[in-house]
Amino acid sequence: MKLITQIPTRKILPLAIASLAVAGTLPASAATTAYRNLILGDSPIVYYELDETSGTNASNSGSAGATLDMDEFKGGTISLGQTSAAAFLGTSYDFGGGYIEANAAIPNSLPEWTFEAWIKTSKTGSSTILSNDQGGWNDDVLIGVGVDGSNGGTGGNFGISQQGNPGSTRDTPSAAISTTAWQHVAITGSEANAEILVYINGVQLGSDTSLVNGATFNGADGFGSAAFLTIGQFRDNNGTQLYDGLLDEGCGTGMCIPENEICDMIDNGKEREKILSELEKHYPEEENLERDLDDFIKELREKGALV
Repeated sequence: MKLITQIPTRKILPLAIASLAVAGTLPASAATTAYRNLILGDSPIVYYELDETSGTNASNSGSAGATLDMDEFKGGTISLGQTSAAAFLGTSYDFGGGYIEANAAIPNSLPEWTFEAWIKTSKTGSSTILSNDQGGWNDDVLIGVGVDGSNGGTGGNFGISQQGNPGSTRDTPSAAISTTAWQHVAITGSEANAEILVYINGVQLGSDTSLVNGATFNGADGFGSAAFLTIGQFRDNNGTQLYDGLLDEGCGTGMCIPENEICDMIDNGKEREKILSELEKHYPEEENLERDLDDFIKELREKGALV
């Protein structure tokens, strides 16, 4: 499961559909490496591969490292080492009444973000895949199937319940999902575009463009207290709205400056050095920003989109 990453929306379709074809063109080990490198290439903050077959620690391969390992297994049954959507994805977790926690939140709130995972759900309502709990009520980010019960999503739909600060009104975009097959699910949030979008198998099928609570994914520096991530239930220690089904490759990224905004900077005559400075503010740990920006500008010129 990839929770919050710097994944551009344009990559969701290749991840969901085209990447599955890798299994038929590469040996299993090479295909696994190719998919993993594709995910890590988006600089995810958290990336739970869920390939463990024993123990009580779901390791985080993302940039936040062990701080956001899911190292607390609680509640009922969680079966490790289960079949996934494709052999090259490794194994998955089967949630049957249990849930796992990180006891920490993502370090910084994210105005631009993406969550994605592979799921095969057995439950159509009140089934929480990811909870970003802030303590108290009406100030959480909840992602799942029929999530947040009667207060939130539609039964049988995958989506989000984006709550207030605090506030009783939720933003709840969602889309219908199967309970009989593996599917790739993703949600993108963008303050810049004032929208939250829902994707099933790489296709945008749900949206909210009239947000009440905004699109920001709340982090440790945001509102509320004692924030932390939980996979598989509504919020810490209450054992409600549990996820029932298989889950794999959960990932999340913070997409700070989408390519369309870079294009806008260029269109508005902003100099290369100033664009690079903006990128460096948002991606302080990225080592190849100057090269990537030049490659992007070159690509625009080759397509005739820039003179």
